[in-house]
Amino acid sequence: MKFFLRWFLILGLAVSLHASEILDETINNLVDPASLTTHKKLLGVLFQYEDEFVFPDGHVDVIKVISVLKENGLIKLFYRQPEAILTTFSSEMNPLFMMKALSDALTKLGYHYILTHELVRDTNQTHWTVGYKSQHAIDPITLGTELLKYNITFDSVLVDETNWHYRLSSKEPILLDTSKVSTGLEEMTPLNDPRGEYWIQVEQPAAVAIIKSQYPDLWHPYIICYNPNLEILKMYKRDRSTKSIKLLLPKETKYIRLTDMFTSENLKHGIEIRIEGAE
Repeated sequence: MKFFLRWFLILGLAVSLHASEILDETINNLVDPASLTTHKKLLGVLFQYEDEFVFPDGHVDVIKVISVLKENGLIKLFYRQPEAILTTFSSEMNPLFMMKALSDALTKLGYHYILTHELVRDTNQTHWTVGYKSQHAIDPITLGTELLKYNITFDSVLVDETNWHYRLSSKEPILLDTSKVSTGLEEMTPLNDPRGEYWIQVEQPAAVAIIKSQYPDLWHPYIICYNPNLEILKMYKRDRSTKSIKLLLPKETKYIRLTDMFTSENLKHGIEIRIEGAE
């Protein structure tokens, strides 16, 4: 009995030390070296109860750490003058899901004019670097809150002056901002997105999609079908303009992304769609 009690005490100490180390690393990644030295005692007080910032599985609640640092003016989000800010997002998630979720989240936060600086896909990770000029960095708390809607969390955040690096993960991705269309309806379902790009979520197993552009638009179909994991099942392109199209859908189709092959302007007045089920 004494042996097991001793073993659990040692294990508990090891977990505690690990939690302390990863919490310290998280703080060091977020606070500039000068502030770390100047506010060492304050940081010790703010984060003295380590278990409040570390989940049982050993991962740090990064957003909670950032919230405490922000409340106490210990993380630099604002600059004296407009700076060229680079922000990199890295993840092992499906790259399409990652890019769509981030693009939608940034748009909702008001970042409409962010430019891609670099996009790299290595063995199992995607690294997307965006750039913009501003006096303030993207607020990691509002971004993190928005990404939680997609079930995306921060594994870590690293700040180096005007360079930010987010490492993201998601166990069960949730694709938002899709138009759900039921299978087997007799009438066409109208959809309207001024951007001219449509993401459709197929509610039941489907076999055929009938898609029409609204007057006066003619379009050059560019359609991709995906399974629930956002793996491409089928891609269809047509460089001749048309008013409507009837497309056979792969059996496992869950999402359909459609736009114009040349310019999304050709679908800015909306579309109508009907999805037929398999017999």
